[in-house]
Parts: sequence; structure tokens; C-alpha cells
Amino acid sequence: MLAYLIAAFLATTAPPPIDPNHLALTDCPGEPGCPALVLLYDVELDNAPDHPRVSRRRIIKVFTQEGIDRYTDLEINEPAADMDVMNLAGRTILPDGRVIPLAPENILLKSGMGEEGEPIRRRSAKFSGVVPGATIELSYDAFWRQITTISEFVWDLQWSIPILEGRMRLRQGQWRMQWSQSGLEEVPVTHTTPSRNLEEFTVSSVPSVPFEPLSPPPEALRARLFFYIPVTQADWLGQVAGRLAGRTGAFIERSPAVAAKVGALAPATEPPLERVRKIYGFVQEEIGTEQKRLGETASRKVAEARNAADVLARGYGDDLERTLLFVAMVKEAGLEPALLNVVERTASGFDQSTPDESQLNAFAAAVKIGDGWTFYDVAVRYCPFAMIAPEKESDVPNAILLRPEKGQGFKREVHLSGRVGTVYDPAPYFVVTIPVSRSGRNVLTREARVTLSVDGGARVEVSDQGTGLAGLDIRREFAGLDEDGRKEAIASRVREIDPTAKPGDFSSEELESFDKPATVRYTLSLTDLASRVGDRLIVPVSMLNLGRPNPFAPAARRAPVSFPHTQKTREKVIIEVPAGCVPEELPERTLIKEGPLTLATFFSREMGAVVFNRHLEVNTISWPAADYARLRAFFEKVREADRQVIVFRKSTVP
Repeated sequence: MLAYLIAAFLATTAPPPIDPNHLALTDCPGEPGCPALVLLYDVELDNAPDHPRVSRRRIIKVFTQEGIDRYTDLEINEPAADMDVMNLAGRTILPDGRVIPLAPENILLKSGMGEEGEPIRRRSAKFSGVVPGATIELSYDAFWRQITTISEFVWDLQWSIPILEGRMRLRQGQWRMQWSQSGLEEVPVTHTTPSRNLEEFTVSSVPSVPFEPLSPPPEALRARLFFYIPVTQADWLGQVAGRLAGRTGAFIERSPAVAAKVGALAPATEPPLERVRKIYGFVQEEIGTEQKRLGETASRKVAEARNAADVLARGYGDDLERTLLFVAMVKEAGLEPALLNVVERTASGFDQSTPDESQLNAFAAAVKIGDGWTFYDVAVRYCPFAMIAPEKESDVPNAILLRPEKGQGFKREVHLSGRVGTVYDPAPYFVVTIPVSRSGRNVLTREARVTLSVDGGARVEVSDQGTGLAGLDIRREFAGLDEDGRKEAIASRVREIDPTAKPGDFSSEELESFDKPATVRYTLSLTDLASRVGDRLIVPVSMLNLGRPNPFAPAARRAPVSFPHTQKTREKVIIEVPAGCVPEELPERTLIKEGPLTLATFFSREMGAVVFNRHLEVNTISWPAADYARLRAFFEKVREADRQVIVFRKSTVP
């Protein structure tokens, strides 16, 4: 009750004044041209034993139309289903000093989906009259409805726009919190303790989260402070492993139906690897994704799966359910399986010192044959056998390996200062690195045949065939699309090659296959590929690459480079010799190497054609920002090699 009375009193006070120098800013001090700037991000967490409260105040200066579009409608972070929001106030301060208060009818309630697919409702505030140079201010207090103690809390130190000043106050409750900074970006934080139960944290002149081509995702880069109660999260990975091992162990308990299926599919007389291959193929090909639920009507088909036998019976499941069916079948085959709880590179980074379970956002499986573990990504459709989807590969630790076992992770209550919390008995686990596949397993073979016209235009017939993760790329792009969708995907590819190019025919082979290379074929027309100089026709040979954006054009870079996966690209361009012409001397071979990066180009003559071969190998998935100059220099040489031309001249022989 006292907390509510204090909140009511605070509502009667005017908001603290804003520095006039900040209101007069016309651009971001450290990042000229930014769309908006956070003048102040102020947060207070009062972890009171009865009704914890979080208060927020955001002041944002907008400079461009992009800033207006992004920040006129501000989300109120706290979920409406769990928290009461009080003292909500907002205003727009126009460049001339006029103030437009936030109207009550502009406080909206929006419905959406949470990270786990659960329905959520959040409030948002829509500001009126926002123009370039305007300032938006929003503040509120939010109280948890249930009597509880907050065990974890995240303070974002970085946004997608720069922050001039950020403040966080933590009013400690009966359970004292600790904190750690996570994220690849490092932000200096000043910490003071004005009183025994009050901790203050401040940051200033914080740059925006870098948004650069081929950079790690914002969630991996973004600096933040994670606050937590140590007693409830000691050995947090062990607790995660215990809870997950117990739950999944019960899910894969032995079932006569699973046993019968394994006996018919992978008899014990076959070698272990062959049994795993057959089980993997069955789950990949025969067990559908969760989307299949939408087409079912029978109650037994739409009910939640209680165990692996249910997944087998209904023929579909989510990623974890399909992975666990594979684990159950491998175990039934007499082999030793394990479950992997994975941190995807496309979602976050793995910080073992920060007890944040949301980092572990995906699953895979492992099977031990002999002395070593082999990893399998059975839930990712079309992922090749004994490979892992590229977003789950890593060159640093990124997963925990555990054995599902019923009875693990027993739930217990702990008492501290008269309060009750929940912990789970830890289970054994291993922190592992899901290895990066060699580039030789991920091969994109591209062949293009170029037919020139007298006006310098060209018709290009292209064939792309992928194996390993390069094949998975093709299937992810095309396999789930109908004919119109595939044509649009090809049109997008063609526009990337040359915005003026026109797409033509399209065909594909083995897109739905689980064990054969995927192939797509398409044609495109270029209006001015070649240029004429006197009696010579000059033709760029790497026309499929030269027009693509150069991700490494900037001279400097903040974020490390994260390649999708390793790959060898073998490209062959066959340029038919135009009638009445002969090729002049062909360019020399090119060989460029920089650590795990290699480019080789060479030319040859075939009957009636000149052939350009280009082999590019990227045998790494990451490159540190500190060595960016070397990477950039390599790809500048690649661009230079791509600018090579061949010259045809009119033949003097009748």
C-alpha cells in the first residue's frame, strides 16, 4: 500500500526539466546523420518485498523522418497481463517550444506473440505532432500484481540509436541482487552506492549498436546489465540441465510403438552409423513440422504431445519434439544419445557468466559412437545427415550437452530473509562447441552460359547446385514456396545481379530431396553487358558478381564479421564467341590468399567459347574487427579480379 501511495504522490509532481542545450541539438554529437538520439533513459527497479516496481523515463530527440516513423509510437515494456501501469505521462516538445500532451486516447493496448509463441498484450503510446527536431518524453511506474520478488532484470545499455545519458537505480530488497555486463559491445558503467540498499549506475555518450553487413545479431552485440539473485541462480547452467534433463527424460520413456518402429526401420544387425542414418532420415522425411497441426481436425491429432510415442503417432511436432523423437529412437536402437541446448549465432551470444536462460534458444542432438560424439540437426528440415544448421555452428562454446533422464532437476524451495524461492537440482552437463563444417562440404557449383547480341546485350543461362549447407541454403530459399513465390525469389536474385536485368525461365531439381544436391536453373537478360570500342567488343566476365553490393566497402568497422557458413563457390562462365569475332589474349591466372580465404581465377578456350573459372573459398565463419583491414584488402582484390574483361575483335579471316 505504501508503494502505491508514493506512486500517487509522484504523479502530482512535475517532470524534471530537460537541459535546454539538449533540446537545441540538431544532430547526434558522435554519429552525424542519426535518425534520433536518446537524451535520457532513466530506469529504477524497487525490489520491495510486497509490490516490486519499475519506473521508466525516456526522452528521445528525433531528427529525420525515419526517426519520426520509428519513435512516434513507443512501446511500454511491461506486459499488460502481469503489471499495473500508473502515472503514465508523455508529451511532445516541438522545436519552437510548444508542448503537446500525450492524449489518453493515444494509449493503446496491442496484442501479439511472445518469444515462446504465447499471446501477450502490451501498451503503447502514440505521440501527436512529431516533426524533425521534436522531442518525445514518456514516463510511467509499473507494479507487479502478484506479491513477489524479482529474481532477474535486464537494463539495456545500448539502443539502435545513440544514448546521451542513461541512469539505473536499484533499490535492493530482502534478496540482494548482483549484476554482470554482457554483449560483445563494451560500455563503461559508473557504479555508486549512495546508501546500503541503493545502487546507482550511469552511462554517457553510448554509441548505437553497430548495424553493419555480415555482423553478429544485435542481441549478441548489444551491451546490457543483467541483474540477478545469486542464491536462486547459482550453478544456473546445472539447473537448466537438471530441469531439461528431467523433463525430456520423461518425454522419451520407452514406448512399445517407438520400439516397434525402430525394430522394423533399423535392426540391430546393421552397423551403428547406418541405424542412425535410417532413424535420421525417417524423422526428417516423415515427421512434419508444427505447421501440420493447422490442417488437423481430430482431437488426438491436435492435442499436445505427452511423449515421443505421441509425436510418432500424430506425425508432426515442434523442433524439440522432433529432436526428442530422434533421441528416443536412437536410444531404443541401443546407442547412446544426448540432447544439445544451443545458442544460435543469429539470435544471441553465449555468456556463461550471465545467468540468462534465454540465451539457449534452440536444440539439436548428439550420438556417441565409439569415443566421440557426432551432432545431428534432425529438426531442421533438409539439414544434411551428420551436419548442423549454419546458425548453430560456432568457433566458440555455444551449447550444453546433457543426457535426458527422468527424475533429474528436482524442484526445491529455498528460504532467505523470510521469503521463498525456487531452485532445481543440477544435472551433469558439458559445455560444447558445435564445430564449424569444412568448406569442402559446403559447395556451390554455378555455371553460366552467355550468348551475346550485336548491340552488347546478353542472354545468360545460370545453373546453381549446392551440397552440404550450400544446398540447405537453396532449399530454405525455394523449397517452401509455390511456383509464383519461386519466380519472385529468382526475380530478386536477378535484381541483385543487375537492377536492369530481366528474369526469364526458371526450373529446379531435387528441391524436396533429402539426400541429393539441390539445383535451380534460371535465365536473365542484360541490355548492355558488353561495350563496343571500334571493332572490339569488351565483355566483363564476372557479371554475376560485379553488380552485387560490396559488404566491405567502408574503410572502418566496429563489429566482427560473421559469415553465414564456410563455403566453396566454383563458378564457370562460358561466353560464346560472337559470330565473326575472335578473342584476343586472355588474362593471366589470379591466385589470392589471406588465411582461410582464397580466390583463384583462370581462363581457357573451348570450341566456340571462352571459359572463365572463378573459385572462391571462405573457410571460416568469423573475422575479428581488429583485423578488418586484412579482410577488406582481400575482398578489394576479389573485386579487382571480378572487373577483368575479355576482348573480342572482328576477325580478318574471311
